[in-house]
Amino acid sequence: MNLRRLAPHRTARRRRSSTFGLVGLVLSLVALGCSRPASAPSAEPFALPLPTSFSSEGAHWAIVPMGHLGSEANTFWQLVVERPGSTTWVLATPPGVADNGGLVVRGGASRPLAIGFLTSELLGFSPLAATSDTGHNWSGTVLPSALTPVPDALAGSGGGESVALLGREGESVVADKGGLGAWRTILTRKALVAAPGSSSCGIGALTAVALAGPGSGAPLVGATCSRKGQVGLFESSGGSWRDVGPRLTGALSTSSTEVAGLTADGSRLQVLVAARTGSLWTLSEITQKSAGTSWTVSAGLAIGAGTRIQAIGAVPRGGLFVLLANGSAASPRDEKLEVLVQPGRRWQLMTSPPSATQTVAFASAAPVTKGLEAFVVDQSTLTMYRLEGTNAWVKREVMGVQIPYSSSS
Repeated sequence: MNLRRLAPHRTARRRRSSTFGLVGLVLSLVALGCSRPASAPSAEPFALPLPTSFSSEGAHWAIVPMGHLGSEANTFWQLVVERPGSTTWVLATPPGVADNGGLVVRGGASRPLAIGFLTSELLGFSPLAATSDTGHNWSGTVLPSALTPVPDALAGSGGGESVALLGREGESVVADKGGLGAWRTILTRKALVAAPGSSSCGIGALTAVALAGPGSGAPLVGATCSRKGQVGLFESSGGSWRDVGPRLTGALSTSSTEVAGLTADGSRLQVLVAARTGSLWTLSEITQKSAGTSWTVSAGLAIGAGTRIQAIGAVPRGGLFVLLANGSAASPRDEKLEVLVQPGRRWQLMTSPPSATQTVAFASAAPVTKGLEAFVVDQSTLTMYRLEGTNAWVKREVMGVQIPYSSSS
């Protein structure tokens, strides 16, 4: 393998963009967000990590938290990209909006790529930023209220439609036909709980959204289920919502479940299910090749007490990774990287990434042992490592990012 030259340390500055309209829009609406703070949630939100990586528009992307990670006010989320034909990662975070709350992505086959900002401080709504040129320029709009703080709170389709999950615990789902500016409510949690057939699940929070099928696709919503072994997956059909989630068998049949991730590629569905028994979790991916066909269940990944999920993301050829760690998000330790790969849909334990890794990226469609990179954060410094061979992590880039500490903008 040809080693990429280690890039010199550089400081990335946020670029001004005359096409990005969120600055004035947010300033004009922030008083509204402050004057009507959201009511306190009745329970803690579904706890899954936001650091991730993905591919879109031929580019590789990663979302990483930087700054003082033990303080939400001083944690600023960054979007970095390795563009087609490039050998380096560059900063592409949309400018002009506070990103202390975190970032979620509408990527994949949807066009353009869109980034949603989770709320922080007293901001009561979520801005959106969209790009059609791999982050060189951004345009902006806002959602009606705050995005739910889960990884799959925003989704799109090749036909241009989008769906978003709103509210601290996923109280409503909104949809837009293509412009990201005309959102309409298509579902509330209250209505779904009251819908015929939903009692088979015992719905708690709504946790993920997607659009499945050709064209614009049918909206899908994932949820938590209190009924043992039932996966909470609901599809919009003919103006009503029906339960299309399977029942788990074997050891997982006695567990409550949460839809932790939801990916639709045409008619193919991939659902990451967290099955919970007491304080122990088991992560499994269930896959359906097309509507009405049987579900395939992967091997389970057991997550013991005291182990935290640091990051989740995509792997080429339809797989996924889970980065596990002990310690806090600010000081992760004993990191373990598990990858769900073909054939057999079994978990493969990879070489442990460097200490303080926030997420990893698979910047190649080659086997998972190649093209694997780790993103290590030390406050305002982001260091990228490449796995060479089977067990050697080699430093290949260092990026300095200006962090506006004690600022919300």
